[in-house]
Amino acid sequence: MKKWLIWAAAALLASCGHKANYSGKDTYVIQGESSAFVDGQYMFVADATNWSYLDSAKIEGHAFYLESRNTGTGIAMLYMGENSASRSLQQISNYFFPETGYALVCDGLFVEGSPWNETYNRLLKLHRKDPEAWKAQTTELVKTNLNVLGCHYLDELRGVLAWDELKELTARFAPEMGNHPLFLYVKDKIDAIRADVGTTYYDLASEGADGDTLALHRVVDQDGTKYVLLDFWSTWCAPCRKELPYVKAAYGKYKDKGFDIYGVAFDNNRENWKKTLAQEGMEWHNVIAPFDRPFAQHPFWRAYGLRGIPDNLLINTSDGKIIARNLRGEALAEKLAELLD
Repeated sequence: MKKWLIWAAAALLASCGHKANYSGKDTYVIQGESSAFVDGQYMFVADATNWSYLDSAKIEGHAFYLESRNTGTGIAMLYMGENSASRSLQQISNYFFPETGYALVCDGLFVEGSPWNETYNRLLKLHRKDPEAWKAQTTELVKTNLNVLGCHYLDELRGVLAWDELKELTARFAPEMGNHPLFLYVKDKIDAIRADVGTTYYDLASEGADGDTLALHRVVDQDGTKYVLLDFWSTWCAPCRKELPYVKAAYGKYKDKGFDIYGVAFDNNRENWKKTLAQEGMEWHNVIAPFDRPFAQHPFWRAYGLRGIPDNLLINTSDGKIIARNLRGEALAEKLAELLD
C-alpha cells in the first residue's frame, strides 16, 4: 500500500550524477546525489515484499554510494532516515530492481541503469499516458518473463485483468518460480480474491454508523434497487476524499432510479468516521472495517483483490454480477447514465 506515501521530499531531488564505472557480476551498486539528501542520515534499501532492510549507506556531502550482494526478494525501494527504526523515514524512490552486475543511479523518484529498471520506468510513464496500452504491454511482459520482473507485474495486474486471466498467468510461474518468496507473496494475494468483474459479488458484513451490522446482500436485495456501488475508501485517504464529490453527485442524480451505495471505510477511528459521514453528507449505506494488522491484510481487502483505495465495483442486482470496476471521477456518472437514463 505504498500508493498513499508522501512523495514531496523525493520530488525535490535533483539529477543524481553520472553512472559509475562498474563491472561486478554478483553485486550491484546504487548511488545518488542531491541537496535533499541530509548529511549524517542513512539511505536504506528496503525490500518491497517484506519491508526488511537489505543494506544502507551513510549520506555524506549530500550523496550516498552503496555496493551490495543482498537483493532480497528482488524488488526494493529507497528510504532516508536517521536510523532504520525512525518514524520519520522518508520514501525516496519508486520501486526498483537491485539487479546484480549493474551500477544504478537515483534520479528523482526513478532508479536507472539496468534493463529491468529501464522497463519499469518506461511502463510507469506509459501507464500515466495510456492505461490500455500499459495493460496490453504488461500482460505480454508477464507471459514472457517468468521471473522477478514478471512477478512484480503480475501483482500490478490485480484489479486490472479479470480473475480467470490472473489465475492463468499465475499458473505459468509454478515451474520457474514456485518457491520464490516474491511469487508466493503475489500468489497468496491472487488466491485470496473471491470476486471481480464478471463474477458474482462476495458478501461482506460490518458495523454501520448506528452500531448495527449491515451486510452487503441486504442492500443488493432491496426492492427497486438495480445497481449497487461497492465503494472502498477511508477518511485518511486523500484521493478517496477527492472522489467524494463525484460519488455524491452520482448518488443524488440516480438514487431514485435504482442506484445505491455500500461504502466500506478502512478506518480505526470510529468517531472521526461518523463525523466525516455527517460533514460530507454521505447519506447512503456505510460500514466501517477496523483493522488490527496492516490494512492490506484485512479480509475485505484481500477478497476483492484491492491494490489501493479508492476502489469500487458496480453490482448488477438482477444477477449479482460485478459489471465494472474503479469508476473514478466522471466515469461513475457516465456508466450510470448508460445504464439508467
